[in-house]
Amino acid sequence: KKLWDAQLSSEILSSPVVGEGIVVAHRIDHRINGYDAKTGQKKWTVQRTAPALTLRLAPGMVIHDKDVLIAQPGGKLMSLILATGAPRWEIEVGVAHGATELERVTDMGGTPVVIDNDVCAVSYQGRVGCFDLATGSPRWTRDISSEVGVAADQRFVFVPDDKGAVFAYNRDSGTSAWKNDKLAYRRLSTPVSYGRAVAVGDYQGYVHFLSREDGAFLARAATDGSAIESTPLVVGSNLIFQTQNGTVTAIAVE
Repeated sequence: KKLWDAQLSSEILSSPVVGEGIVVAHRIDHRINGYDAKTGQKKWTVQRTAPALTLRLAPGMVIHDKDVLIAQPGGKLMSLILATGAPRWEIEVGVAHGATELERVTDMGGTPVVIDNDVCAVSYQGRVGCFDLATGSPRWTRDISSEVGVAADQRFVFVPDDKGAVFAYNRDSGTSAWKNDKLAYRRLSTPVSYGRAVAVGDYQGYVHFLSREDGAFLARAATDGSAIESTPLVVGSNLIFQTQNGTVTAIAVE
């Protein structure tokens, strides 16, 4: 039984998130709305200026405690107070470089990841880094270009670049831990860290398992042959992958 609906002014690419009784929706026209989860009443709106050029990505949102962290076009990451939509902080993850608007595209890739007191994120033609949850101040940043998101655990931050290399950085310092460049140009998905492995999908539906410690190949599993584009999920001892053709696959990690 439908409880309510709300008509928004433009397309939604990012999945809405819910917390503290508020539903947050991020529209393609760069307006962010908060709705009452019970009634659908609009509680607040935040408007941001769109860059001249953007990629057609679905920058994600994540709720932590009483805040929502929102990846935005233009390489920006913003923290809003859920109850009111008031900004807590806003930072540039990717800093635009170049003479043309195309060279200056620095859209955010994937969904920010919260772990302990850090939020880690990456941008296209920009940087990867971890930032203080309370203030947004950078713990560290490194230059990289990625259209997909990061994975993080207690020790490492993992990110594929736009050429298909997978990088691991030490989460505390940002120093390089390892690099695997054997999956070049396979349009890698957002990675996921589980146990001793890091798993990442590709455009042919393969899931590659790399060693968390040194990036060496551990295993590979096939799905339906179409691209894995959505962010993988960890559910119990299983990793869940969804392909472009609609297959949902659970792979057990032992």
